[in-house]
Amino acid sequence: MLWGPLAHRYNLFSGLAAAAATGLLGAALFRWTRSTLLATAAALAAFCTPLMLQYSTRTEVFALNQAMAALVLLLALNHSELPSPRSALALGLAAGVGLANHQTLALLAAPLLIASVRPHGARVVAGAALGSCTYALVPLGALLGPEQAWGDVLSMRGFVGHVLRADYGTFQLAAEVTGAATPLGPQLGAFALSQLQALGWVGAPLAVLGAWRATRPGASHRPLALALAVAWLLSGPGFIALAHFPMSSPLLSAVLARFFLLPELPAMVFAALGVLSLGPTRVATALCAAALLGSAARAALFVRERPTEALPELYAAALLEPLPRDAVLLVRGDLLSNAVRYAQLLGQRSDVVALDQELLTRPWYVARHPRLSFPAGRWEPGGAGAFSLRELLDANPQRPFYLAGGLKPGDPSTTTLQRWPAALAERLLTSPVEPAAALARSRETEQQLSQSAFARAAARAGPDPWDQAAAEELWEARHRVAVAQVSTSDPALLSEGEERLWLLISQHHDPPAQYYRNAAIAASKLAHPERLRAALEKYLALAPADVPDRALFEAELARLDGN
Repeated sequence: MLWGPLAHRYNLFSGLAAAAATGLLGAALFRWTRSTLLATAAALAAFCTPLMLQYSTRTEVFALNQAMAALVLLLALNHSELPSPRSALALGLAAGVGLANHQTLALLAAPLLIASVRPHGARVVAGAALGSCTYALVPLGALLGPEQAWGDVLSMRGFVGHVLRADYGTFQLAAEVTGAATPLGPQLGAFALSQLQALGWVGAPLAVLGAWRATRPGASHRPLALALAVAWLLSGPGFIALAHFPMSSPLLSAVLARFFLLPELPAMVFAALGVLSLGPTRVATALCAAALLGSAARAALFVRERPTEALPELYAAALLEPLPRDAVLLVRGDLLSNAVRYAQLLGQRSDVVALDQELLTRPWYVARHPRLSFPAGRWEPGGAGAFSLRELLDANPQRPFYLAGGLKPGDPSTTTLQRWPAALAERLLTSPVEPAAALARSRETEQQLSQSAFARAAARAGPDPWDQAAAEELWEARHRVAVAQVSTSDPALLSEGEERLWLLISQHHDPPAQYYRNAAIAASKLAHPERLRAALEKYLALAPADVPDRALFEAELARLDGN
């Protein structure tokens, strides 16, 4: 296969986009500063920030977005110095094409286009409109590969909704997310820390100095400098205020942090202008040399720490392999959904029907799965022309149903379903089964999972939040078996489940609160007061203040202390 597996080719494209971003930013900085050393040092420093290194090695839109932003900056500089109808058209065209890749580019491109709109504003607008025609590839892709298309993009209403991100909320990052939105203060703090990590303790004050010097009256390229300052405010603090996104877990924090990459570009430009303001001195030369050496060190450390295994691929294989033939897998979350889709795209377990729970609420998504019988056009309990999960299972009695990533809340019919651990998934059943036999099968699949390639790779997972989330699924698979044992009335199974929970607690580097909660339930059933007290104290210390069962567990702890 040319250039290796599909994922490798997409990752390679991100690397090429990051390289293009570096070259284009270097060209823009040289045009602004007329210093080869300064332009090279700043461009390489921008390439070797933690976020840029991360997203230049994975399949995402952000490296290409950075390249298009650098291209817009370079063309804006070109138009400001040599304005012509052709340069205006090229500037607008680059912005329009970039918007088709990622809409956040508007936060940086709009101020630059406004600053460059004279004297050929009509050409800038025409170029942007022409570049936006790239969106025509969306319905074309839906025609060529309808099973991989996102949304009802073949209708005008669906296409406009897709472009405006209507399903997510056009002016926010996500319409439905787990957990309450984080207050603005911590989000701004995370953004400031990310910018500081990108610029360094020396680069940050230099960026402030450069912004101040470049936006003063009489400064060279002052309109563009003012536009870049506005772009930084819009793509950084402005975006955060609109995102309304939680940071309740490392994974969700990483989702938000991806958008801190775009404002790094104007920040790095201002840092370079700050060095330029020092003049041709030894200090400026030393700063450039330090930036070059520091960038090389960052890149080397990143390569050294990067894991060799692709955990999402191994995770998808470990999830799909134990499922029986023609199973239906209900998944929730991008990590699960994308990993499974990629595995099936490569031909793994194409007999399994994978359904994204969030997308099941969309009629266009339901219509793309003719292999199943759907009682209605979408999943929405109690809604007109919609079905419940129990109705979906009843309509497909010949299909074994499995669950991964938890159940989407809000469907009361799920309380009538039994859930039994099955490695990384859970088996959903509409009728009761004998607990001992079901648990024996659960323990068997868990043992197979523990010996899988995924388990071996997860044990060496690095600090990346996406890898950590995949590795945490291995712990949760073991935890589910213990919970199933604790939920029975068999004393032997109860005792085994309690021992399993305390073993998990002793082995996990940071045991979640629910481990202690379930350990407390097991100790209460088995009348183990010391273990009950220890589990209650840890659970109440770790659980959120507003957890529904806090009062109940506090009362139980008070009862123990009173005895």
